[in-house]
Amino acid sequence: MATSSKRFIKLAGMTAGIAGKAAKNSLRHLSSDETTRQAARSEMLTDVGLQIADTLGEMKGAVMKVGQIASQYKEVFPPEVAKALEKLQKAAPPMPFGVSNQQVDRDRGKSIN
Repeated sequence: MATSSKRFIKLAGMTAGIAGKAAKNSLRHLSSDETTRQAARSEMLTDVGLQIADTLGEMKGAVMKVGQIASQYKEVFPPEVAKALEKLQKAAPPMPFGVSNQQVDRDRGKSIN
């Protein structure tokens, strides 16, 4: 399976998982009081933020860069999600030099060595 297909499937799975968590959280707390609903929402958003950060961090490359850039716009996301995305700024998984080197070679059409 092509890398782009794998990335699409991974992003689609993440999106479906987030939608499921949001729906489950809403249904579970339909009859709860406001304080309980807010606490449950905050917990769910923290979980969602970590899921997004983990998924984008594993994907590396341009997709992870989007997550790193998004993490700088804290006012766009709920605070729980913004905090989880900070993980991409501080602890993004390293990419081996050989992988980076191969990508540069592919993009340039020739070796940098």
